[in-house]
Parts: sequence; structure tokens; C-alpha cells
Amino acid sequence: MEVSKEENSVIKAQYQGYIGEPNVVSKSQTETFVAMKMFINTPRFEGVPFYVRAGKKMPKEVVEISVVFIQTCHILFKEFGCPEIGNVITFRIQPNEGISLRFIAKSPEQNWDLIR
Repeated sequence: MEVSKEENSVIKAQYQGYIGEPNVVSKSQTETFVAMKMFINTPRFEGVPFYVRAGKKMPKEVVEISVVFIQTCHILFKEFGCPEIGNVITFRIQPNEGISLRFIAKSPEQNWDLIR
């Protein structure tokens, strides 16, 4: 597996207040957060971004992998509005291990509402 280099991007940062933590040097440049967008150079995953985010002092302490499928808007739904985010499969590693699914579907009633 070869990682494509031309489209990848990395953001590194330090959370506010890190310098004030015990045993941290006042001019520390240590990163406490990283966000990466990567593309894998294979025909199967061509154009599919992989996102990795990790850091200290995040709002939620979870380890999970979310696969967000590209949302396409079927011609039947265009005039009623299309959802912004497509179907999502989330694998929670910790805490509370499990898998959750989020599907976009048409409401079973006569109107053309989408269930999100």
C-alpha cells in the first residue's frame, strides 16, 4: 500500500493552556493535537480521503473510526432537499465498544421526507 503524497495534509497544534500544565517548559513547542487527511494510492480507494484526528484535552475521550460514504442526491429527491452527510458506519474502539450505523432513507409515508 502506497500513500499518495501530493494531496495529503497535516495540521499540528497545541491546546490552549498546555504551557501552564505542571512539568511543561514555558516555551514548549510540543504538539498536543494532530489532524491528517490522507489518500491511498490504489485504484480501489482513488479519491477517497482518510481522516485521522488525535489529541489531548478533546471534548470527548473516545477512540473510533467513522466511514462516511459520499452522499449522492438521487434525481427524485433533488426538489425536496438532499442530506448534507451520507451514510456513516462508526466503529467505536473505546469506551463502550461497538458499531453504529446511520442510514439516510425515505420516510415510508406518502410525502417525500428523508429519515436522517
